[in-house]
Amino acid sequence: MINILTERVFDFMRNNLNKTLESPRTLVFKKGRQPQTFKIVEFDDAKQRIKIEFQESGTKLPLEFWRFELAIEFLFERGEFVRIGASLDAQDKSSLEWVLQKHEKEFYGRRAGTKTAPHVGDILVLAGVAEYGKIRNPKTRRMTQAIRLKTEQP
Repeated sequence: MINILTERVFDFMRNNLNKTLESPRTLVFKKGRQPQTFKIVEFDDAKQRIKIEFQESGTKLPLEFWRFELAIEFLFERGEFVRIGASLDAQDKSSLEWVLQKHEKEFYGRRAGTKTAPHVGDILVLAGVAEYGKIRNPKTRRMTQAIRLKTEQP
């Protein structure tokens, strides 16, 4: 199942190369800062990564394939909504951001991780394998952005 979902995401990225994509967070989470539109400007099998470019700022962000694989595995294991946890120093060990940053720090021997969970999540949702929702933050008791794998896969 995980391999099928991963292939679906990679197919989506290949098929949408250089197309302007709007973050689905714009529609689901109407409050707060609005995410930028972006393009997948590179899909590189040799480097095992894609590169996205944010349209408003022109910033390019490489996203390694392992980020999508790990996100799918994590969401599959959890089986429920999990906090996206988008911050530069993710503290919530149950968030997608924390899992991605932890792996990045260990894999590359870095002190700090890169904030990538919102962008990985956007691509998972746009590819049709995940969905956004809200979950209560156990510390603040506020409703926060969350993601899960779709319970019914096409």
